[in-house]
Amino acid sequence: MNKKIRTAFLLVFAMLTVSIILSGCSSLNTDSPESSEIIVAKINEIEIKKDFLDEIFNIAKVQQEEIHGPEVWDQEVEGKKFIDYAKETLLNNIINETILLKNAADLGITASEDQVNFQILYMKSSFETEEEYQDYLKSQNMTEEFVRNSIRKSYIIKNLSEELTKSLRVPEEELRTTYDAIKDSMYSVKASHILIEDYEEAKKILERAKAGEDFNKLAVEYSIDPSAKDNRGDLGYFSTGEMVPEFEIAAFELEPGEISNLVKTNYGYHIIKLEDKKVLTFEEAKPQLEQQMLPQYKSEYLSTYFEDLKAKTEIVIYEENL
Repeated sequence: MNKKIRTAFLLVFAMLTVSIILSGCSSLNTDSPESSEIIVAKINEIEIKKDFLDEIFNIAKVQQEEIHGPEVWDQEVEGKKFIDYAKETLLNNIINETILLKNAADLGITASEDQVNFQILYMKSSFETEEEYQDYLKSQNMTEEFVRNSIRKSYIIKNLSEELTKSLRVPEEELRTTYDAIKDSMYSVKASHILIEDYEEAKKILERAKAGEDFNKLAVEYSIDPSAKDNRGDLGYFSTGEMVPEFEIAAFELEPGEISNLVKTNYGYHIIKLEDKKVLTFEEAKPQLEQQMLPQYKSEYLSTYFEDLKAKTEIVIYEENL
């Protein structure tokens, strides 16, 4: 199978069981009275029925054929017919979702109707009329109840993840190790600036600043920054992430005493003079490092948590029934 098609397929099927967007809904309704007696998997005592798997697959089938055409099913991946590979992948996603939903139920974690309703309204806003929305659901082999249940389960998993990681912090030793490895690139700068609204005027002020006129006096006289009258354009020390990107990039590229060219932002045209540059101490860098490292730390924690959870779960797959 073409690598691009395979990647797209995996993304779509991964989304089916965890996404909250309309084109990638998930569902789990193992108590449906219409379920057949053919079982494709058991997760502890929870049974996944074949007709449920087929229901979810039919939604994915529509999406795949819209993207790649009906001929996509004639291809092979990992030595298997694509349809068989597809169903195995989808079933594994359903199993993973089932484990997470059971864990959330054990911990008393739910999703509020406000969360569900908000997402429903957000999705409907993409359509001009209710009829158009309903037609789209029908074209995707989905009902509104299916979508609502899918969103609810996605939020339950999201709420579970947030609950499990809400008190996590990156260990001090990991922060310090990272700091020691990159501290030479972690610094703050002290800068002054003059903010001018008109481009032509800004060019003239820039020429005067670069000719050696007192930068701070120019800031007091011409800068439209309201604080310039009091601070004479002095912004003090700041680190990355504290200024708008265009301003920050320009400031950090300067050396002490150097004046920038005009830097355009949504506020106007800036003339920046770098006053000082210094390496951050560990304590100064710590909040920034924590902010940068925490998402990955949480992700790794959740991955390990799920693998431990899955290892304690009895999973039986009846491949002959797929």
